[in-house]
Order: sequence, then C-alpha cells, then structure tokens
Amino acid sequence: MLALLIVAACGPRPQHVAPPLIPVPRLAPIAVDELLLFPGETLRWDVRIGGLDVGRAELATSDVAITSSFRSTQVASLFGGMRHELATDLDPDRMRAVASRETLALGGETTDVAASFDGARLAVDGNQRTVPGGNRAQTLHTALAWLRAWARPDAAPGFVFVLHMGELYRLDVERPVRDERRGEPALRIAARAGVYGSKDDPVAIVVWLRDTTDRTPLELRLTSGELVVTARLRFGQ
Repeated sequence: MLALLIVAACGPRPQHVAPPLIPVPRLAPIAVDELLLFPGETLRWDVRIGGLDVGRAELATSDVAITSSFRSTQVASLFGGMRHELATDLDPDRMRAVASRETLALGGETTDVAASFDGARLAVDGNQRTVPGGNRAQTLHTALAWLRAWARPDAAPGFVFVLHMGELYRLDVERPVRDERRGEPALRIAARAGVYGSKDDPVAIVVWLRDTTDRTPLELRLTSGELVVTARLRFGQ
C-alpha cells in the first residue's frame, strides 16, 4: 500500500496545492500504543496516476516483520521506472518497529536507507536524531497498522511522525467518518503528510478502510497539485 506515499513524495511536485485539510494549531500528537496486524496477511493494490495504470503494490505481514514492494508496470517504465521496497522489523510483542530497511530505485539511481528505533530516538544510516516532542516515529508499515487500530468514528484527530527514506514526515489525520467504497461500508479518513519543518506543500491523502474489525485498506487517494495517485485493493488475490 504505502508505496503510494513514495509515488507522491518522490514524483513531480506542482507549485500550488489546495490548502491543508487540517488546521495545524488544533492538532495534538497521538500516542501509538496499538497496531492492528494480521500475521500471514498479504494485500495487493493496483496503482494509477490519473487514468494510467502505473504499477502494483504488495504488503505482507509475518510474526516478526512487515515487508512491502512497489514496482512500476512495463508501460509506465517506458516513462521512467520505479521500485520501492521496505522491510520493518517488529518487537516480540508486535507493538512497534525496531528497525527498517528501505530501497528506492528511481530515474536510474538507487538509494538505500537503514534505520533503528528506540523510543523517541532514531538512528538513520548511523546518524542519531530525536523525534520532536519525545514522540515515537513509525515506518510506513506501522503507520498503516496504527491507522487500522485507531480508526473508529469517535477517534480523536491528531498527528504521528513517519520515517520515510531518511526523512521525518508528520502525518495529520482527521476523525474517520462512515462512508461507502466499492460497494462496501467503509471509514473515510482525510489526512495530509509533509516533511517535518519543511515549507513545501503537504500531500493530501484520503484512505478508505473496510468498516469491519479487520479495517482492510480498500482504497487510497493522494493529491499533490494536479497529480492524483490512486491505489485500489485487488480482490480475490
């Protein structure tokens, strides 16, 4: 799934985007104290930019780790291929990330980033840093697992920090609302994500989770200016 964030974050960024969905001063940090994980689960999404099919994303969860990959289709590769892979190692109780390894191949260049997590402390490629406010950073994987655990109509809005390719992002989320997606009851979550401390415009995000106990991500939509990226869950796979 979360290769979608990579597509939006690493792709072309138009100069003008819509105003932020959430007034920043009203938000408070959310303590991540629960992850909704299903060892043995494999999820796959079809990824599109506008009307163009650009690739496939897959996420798999085991007892000790979460892995994901995104690869562009053969047609999309004609315009510049992309590959993203992420592995998150979990603590024994599957409550938090302890390490991650991330690879991005884009435009003929490949970047590898390794990180370790210890409370509010991070080591990114050996460089130490501290998450603002003493908060704990998430990987893209644990951010999704947290979102699935957190999502309910009375959940309080707020933000969490997410580490992606060595950059610390702030992910702001609104209160989930009941909706319908692809013929199923769903919870719709509006959000935005941007590099912490950057003046660049954030990416607008909408996530639809199945309104059942598993909170399966049915669809994601990211908008950056005129660029709209959509990922839809592949059924029966």
